[in-house]
Amino acid sequence: MYGLGYRNIYDKSLSKTIAHLKMIEEMIETGFPDFYAHLLEEVDVDLAPYFTNVIMTMFITNLQDRYPEIAAHIFDVFLVDGEGVIFMLLLRFFGLKEEKLMDLWDNDLMAYMREEMPMECL
Repeated sequence: MYGLGYRNIYDKSLSKTIAHLKMIEEMIETGFPDFYAHLLEEVDVDLAPYFTNVIMTMFITNLQDRYPEIAAHIFDVFLVDGEGVIFMLLLRFFGLKEEKLMDLWDNDLMAYMREEMPMECL
């Protein structure tokens, strides 16, 4: 884990968090261009508040109370395979829920991505 530099997610400059946020934005832009346009042009939301939590907690915050065994499994995969599991899960979630995401706006969209989408997809 030390070699991955994951501790930089939590440093004062949030250097790795910022790099991950840029990567997630690029993944959405290339993999889900309609959703990307919906997010940034129509809804005009800042993705950082949602995705920062996802990056820092690996979805575990959203799952630990209701599905502790799934949260533990995600953490296990993270420890073995590294941070790629976060990006893989996000891409799968967007692929499964893109149509629903396109119908949501502003706070409803962010709340859905934060609270319901991980539960529905796992």
